[in-house]
Amino acid sequence: MTVVVSEYLRRPGVLGLTGLALDPGMSAEQYEELGRVLGDLYKTAQWAIGDYILGGESLFGHEAYQLQESLGISPESRAQYVRVAQSIPPERRRPELTWSHHRAVAYMEPDDQDRWLEQAVENQWTRGELDARMRPESAWRPDLATLTAAARAVYDQADALENWKGMTVVPTETIENLGAALGVIE
Repeated sequence: MTVVVSEYLRRPGVLGLTGLALDPGMSAEQYEELGRVLGDLYKTAQWAIGDYILGGESLFGHEAYQLQESLGISPESRAQYVRVAQSIPPERRRPELTWSHHRAVAYMEPDDQDRWLEQAVENQWTRGELDARMRPESAWRPDLATLTAAARAVYDQADALENWKGMTVVPTETIENLGAALGVIE
């Protein structure tokens, strides 16, 4: 019995929103091919959605927004997929890397995106390793004890103060100390 994976997935009851039913007569080769197809679907889903939205806007204009509801995903997720797809066109995407690698560099200029993505491919960096390499070595990292003490002071002072019409007033100095511990203010 030879089953082409795409035909297999189209059969009723095989692939649904809550799972996949395997054919008990499936061969090891068919099982492996199905794994490849599912892996490829997983790797390309965010790109496909971003490109779908961008293409729909070109084809259908404002009407596309209503049609995109068929995706069943939040507007925030759709916006993120579009932002990355728009920032990194198909010809510059690296299939060796995940969509998340690309999302990490999407805010950069194209030359910087390409440089970081190339380094990630050459060094086989995970997304976390890419993030760590992109962070400047001199980047400020909060001291956990200082941060904890500053946050505790904000909490204690807010807890001790009277609520005024549902709001708690915390002294400016305490907020500034927390900001300094977070590295937000100097």
